Amino acid sequence: MGLLRTFGALATATAIALALPISPAQAARVFDVEYSVSCGRVTVISDDAEKLAIYYGSEAVTSDLLDADGAVLVDQYEVGTIATIRSTLYVVAYLAGHESGTGITQTLTVPQDCTGVSKATLTITGTRRVGKTLVAKVGTWVPAPLFHTYQWYRNGTAISEANDIDYTPVAADRGKRLKVKVTAFFVGYSSVSRTSKPTAKIKAGLFDSVRPKISRDVWTATAAPGTWNPVPTTLKYQWYLGTKKVKGATSATFDIPASYVNKKIRVRVTGSKAGYTTRVRFSKYFLVTPSS
Repeated sequence: MGLLRTFGALATATAIALALPISPAQAARVFDVEYSVSCGRVTVISDDAEKLAIYYGSEAVTSDLLDADGAVLVDQYEVGTIATIRSTLYVVAYLAGHESGTGITQTLTVPQDCTGVSKATLTITGTRRVGKTLVAKVGTWVPAPLFHTYQWYRNGTAISEANDIDYTPVAADRGKRLKVKVTAFFVGYSSVSRTSKPTAKIKAGLFDSVRPKISRDVWTATAAPGTWNPVPTTLKYQWYLGTKKVKGATSATFDIPASYVNKKIRVRVTGSKAGYTTRVRFSKYFLVTPSS
């Protein structure tokens, strides 16, 4: 069945030669397959002639995918192919097109938790204001990670459920500084974390709104506040005759006195919400005409 040849130290890179018969009828001939093993990767270095079918599985060649640790599908690999794996795996190699029984097997121990990752830069982009989305911008890692995890912090304390690449500041963030920690997970390397610099203090949110409008039905005026974004928790109204407040006129509707005919009224709408700057909007003046 051939001999296993090992070169070098496993902690760095190990070249492993798997010798197998070309076919049952040519068992005397040996087909050499050489691998380089380092930091979660097995590289096909050389072969004598054709492609090889290489299976990664826990026990049997019938397993075409190792579910637990991100192994590769059963496939054929040529020289230079890099197969990425994350643990010690049972490897079967044989000449493509021949029965698996013609091959040999060998357990390869693939080094994990290697060091030497080149850390990516980490910054936060976006407007530092309640209601505006901030995004963690991650630079390039070497090697490339399998995936990232995120954790956002408010004045150094982890924010519950703030575990995405982006985060929208809420009322509790007003006046606070935010930062984000990104952890990258690699094949063959220990996970690595980076934490951004804290932002400037988060400012109060701002409302987008339109000017309110006044409509009239006989002697009743009604204020339409229009669209506000976000929706205020509270909307307050104050009616005016000219530039003077009308005492007690603080609802969305206003009963117009007959004495206001040929005079102008308007309404002030005030929107408020926790974490946002209170906003005041005035309607245009509305001329009171005799009722039709």
